[in-house]
Amino acid sequence: MQSSSAKVTNEIPLVLTRYLYIKHDVYASLLFAILQKDYDQALFWGCELYYSGWKLDACSFVFSVYCQWFKPLNHPGLYEYMDKLQDRFEEGLHILATMIKNITMPWLQWTSEYFLKHQIDTPIPSHELYRKKCIIIRVETYQVDHHKTVESSAKLPPRKLLQHVCHYSTEKQYMEVFGCIHTSIPKAILVEHHLSHWLYYAGMYTPVWIDRLREHRGIVDTNSKTVCFADDDDSEAFDAKYDYDLDEQPLDLQEKLIHIRVIPQCTEDELRSRL
Repeated sequence: MQSSSAKVTNEIPLVLTRYLYIKHDVYASLLFAILQKDYDQALFWGCELYYSGWKLDACSFVFSVYCQWFKPLNHPGLYEYMDKLQDRFEEGLHILATMIKNITMPWLQWTSEYFLKHQIDTPIPSHELYRKKCIIIRVETYQVDHHKTVESSAKLPPRKLLQHVCHYSTEKQYMEVFGCIHTSIPKAILVEHHLSHWLYYAGMYTPVWIDRLREHRGIVDTNSKTVCFADDDDSEAFDAKYDYDLDEQPLDLQEKLIHIRVIPQCTEDELRSRL
């Protein structure tokens, strides 16, 4: 047996999030949601990264999207603000939410103007005003508290939890455009590993799952792609919280997470035509 920190050679690139989405699918879905100006969905995907333990990565990715897609059209002050927010990623989810909010304003493709704090349904000012001001909208902590990781309970057992929290399906038609690393894996193999060995991949690579296994004295076995526990008590305590039973979930939920069906891939030109 090897610890979760051990390096594995010839491993398939399958890294899972807190709710068992594929990490690279989440990146692609986050980018697409931002370009679609869908704040709620973009924040959902941002939370998948943030609460999986990749806080800095999530903020850095959003900043990179801003730089590549929006910076040339924006007031210079916004770049300075977004850049500073990256360094504050440990303060809480509201930092990431603020970054996402300020690049999902529906008119951002034309201008650099932003709503005042807590202002809703404000008429869009003239283009001339856009060039003169950089007004930032800030997301407060209490506004994103409901995005924290949901834990199982007597009313919400672990086998029902994913049905409760997985609100969106990843944008699987953009895997090739966004260069998702698992495009090289045959679909049948990817599905089998995701369904049958999800705890291994989550416990091997994902900080929040690594911590959960460490708390319950779980050890990943790289040969069998399974997780072993020190004793039955540890195993039962872990299952009581995290036995998501992925292969027994309803098909519609599995399709949100897993590449069950072959999805025709969109080209870059087709993607741009949809934005």
